[in-house]
Formats: sequence, C-alpha cells, structure tokens
Amino acid sequence: MAETAQTRVWWRGVEITARQRDAFRTAEAWLQMKFKGVSLVPTQGSWADGKLSGGVHKGAGACDFRTWHYSERQRIYMIHCLKDAGQATWFRPEDWDDNGGDEHAHVLDRVTTNMNPGGVWQVQQFDAKPPRSGLTSNHIDPTYHPKPSVKWSYRLKRPVFG
Repeated sequence: MAETAQTRVWWRGVEITARQRDAFRTAEAWLQMKFKGVSLVPTQGSWADGKLSGGVHKGAGACDFRTWHYSERQRIYMIHCLKDAGQATWFRPEDWDDNGGDEHAHVLDRVTTNMNPGGVWQVQQFDAKPPRSGLTSNHIDPTYHPKPSVKWSYRLKRPVFG
C-alpha cells in the first residue's frame, strides 16, 4: 500500500502522520543550519492517551517536543522553523497548566484530517486574528506567525502559502 499524507508512521518513538514527519525533517534541517547538532526530540505523538493534553493527542496531527535542553535562542528559532513548515506551534513553559505541566512545544499540523475536536479548535485559535494561545485562557499569542500563512504540502514536500 502506497504511503499518503495521512499514513501513520513511527518517527523517533512517536506515531505521527507522514505529512508531519516530512515537515519535521525540514524544520529540523533549518534549525540545524543555524544551530549545528540541535535536533527535534518528540515526547508525545498522535493517537496517544493524552491525559495531560485534554485529549488533543488522541487524534491525528498532534506532537509535543522537548524544549528544556535548548537555549532560549534555540527554542525560539525551533518554534519559528516549525511554524514556517506549516505547523501550528506554541511554547508551553513549565507549569503552563498550573498543574505541573512540563515545558514543551505543542504542535498541530494545520491540514491533517481526523484530528481530535480539541486540536481542530486549537488550529482555529492559531489562525485567529489576532492569534490565540490554544488554551482555555484564550490569551493573545504575540509570537511570530508566518505571513501569509503556511501549510505543508506532502505532495510537493515543502511548505506552501495558504
């Protein structure tokens, strides 16, 4: 059976879509152009229990990355690269949920189908004007967002505007 954008694949110990794997490989290549030897370290993928994520990881298109091992400059640039690769991405600082939540980057593919309804809502928050935090607090997200917006094209193996 031929691989499609929605095919489930294992990448670095987590299950994600083939589209996200390709987007992550590109984002990591951009990150490594600026910071040699720095890599993306996923901690939770899609179709995961997601007890700590309100169920967002139970569907397709979700992934979390460890960030505590980066310098602040590396972390900011890593999130910038993920956004430029068409991923809705937020930095969640330590205790982001007032319940001891670990520091991480929370990522959702902007065009994945079969996403959990909470993930769909978060992508809508990412795309809102002004962009929002994707949390129930609904705070404005003042961080970098590509203009115009970017999506990952699995067929072209690159980001596209739109």
